[in-house]
Amino acid sequence: MPGKLFITSPIFGILLLLSQGLFSAALAGDANRPEDGAPTENVAAPSGECLVCLDYGKRVLKDARLVLSSPLRWDKDDGRTLALGTLAVAATAVLLDKPVQEGMQRNRNGRTDAVADLFEPFGTYYSAGVLGGFYLAGAAWDDARARSVTRDGIAASLIASGLITPALKITAGRSRPYQDEGAHAFRPFSGNDSFPSGHVTQAFAVASVIAAHYEPLWVDATAYGIASMVGFARIDHDKHFASDVAAGALIGTAVGKAVVRFNRNPESRLHLFPLVERDAKGIGIIWTY
Repeated sequence: MPGKLFITSPIFGILLLLSQGLFSAALAGDANRPEDGAPTENVAAPSGECLVCLDYGKRVLKDARLVLSSPLRWDKDDGRTLALGTLAVAATAVLLDKPVQEGMQRNRNGRTDAVADLFEPFGTYYSAGVLGGFYLAGAAWDDARARSVTRDGIAASLIASGLITPALKITAGRSRPYQDEGAHAFRPFSGNDSFPSGHVTQAFAVASVIAAHYEPLWVDATAYGIASMVGFARIDHDKHFASDVAAGALIGTAVGKAVVRFNRNPESRLHLFPLVERDAKGIGIIWTY
């Protein structure tokens, strides 16, 4: 059934009319949120949708717009989640960055480096191979859900690893651990780029998309386990602090889950109409979801 929200201020109603297209696009991604445990058999994109075509490009741009504008639609729970995540990263930076770095480097050896070398590429070209594997499997067995993993994974990667994390790297300007400038050397726009970890962002973006499409616990454990090992690799190689890894994991996971949710939902429709009643005059909104 449609949800109804009445705006009784005529001025605010006029502003809404002027910006109807913007708000319709922004609200589309939050409509009809499914329960976290809901089956995902019907989340696949149309089987004929290609990855190198205008329609898919439009879809990625829409996902990016929805992700980047989502703070405009956050409720108290969303704000609380952001605050807790930010607090966790900050606490990691203050309490764990230095001891974790020192402990990892003190115990670094050939075996730890071998493990790190094995998993680190899952934050770069291995992740592309994983997404390509899902697409080929989807084509071979006509599995729409597998193809959707590829589509959502590419979109999440472009948004998280191509937009959000690079912007934060430039803004934060944090020195790398191997530069020996300390765990709290932040010089915005200096060219330093330790915070957040791009490898970890990428790994968790792909892992969260896979986990969102498949329900079995072993899928979640495998996807997130491999992504976590990418974080281990970056710390072992002295390329990132623990808080860089934590921030990358949060960004990748949040974007991956958001992209799957946006693409799962049907288009919402926002209708505006004049509202004239005895006790209220303004603009009415019917948001159908």
